[in-house]
Amino acid sequence: MTCREAIYSENVLDYLVSALGGTEAILQRYDPICITEIDQSRAIIYKGAEKLNSESINRFGYGAIPHVYGLMDEKALEASGVAKIRRQPYLDLYGQNIMIGIIDTGERVIILLSQ
Repeated sequence: MTCREAIYSENVLDYLVSALGGTEAILQRYDPICITEIDQSRAIIYKGAEKLNSESINRFGYGAIPHVYGLMDEKALEASGVAKIRRQPYLDLYGQNIMIGIIDTGERVIILLSQ
C-alpha cells in the first residue's frame, strides 16, 4: 500500500507522534505503514486499523475511530466568504505551515493552533 492509499483508506488510522530521533526511530518505535513528517518534533504515522488494540489505544489515546472526508466544495468557500478573502493578493491566507488540533472532551471543545 502506498502512503497516499494509506492516508485515504478507511482501514488505516493516523496518529500524531513525536519525531525526536528521526525517521529511523519512528520506524523502530511504531512500525507504521508510512510517515508524514510535520517538523523536527512531530510526525503523523499511519497504521492498519486491524493493529488497533488496547496497547495502541493506551499509547495513542483513540477515543473514537474517525472517518476520512474529502475537501470542501468550492461553493461552501464562496458562500462563507473565504474565497473572497483568499483572492486578496496582499493577504496570502492559504494556511501553509499551520497545524490545527481540535479536542472534544464532551464537556468542552479545545482548539489548538500552531505555526
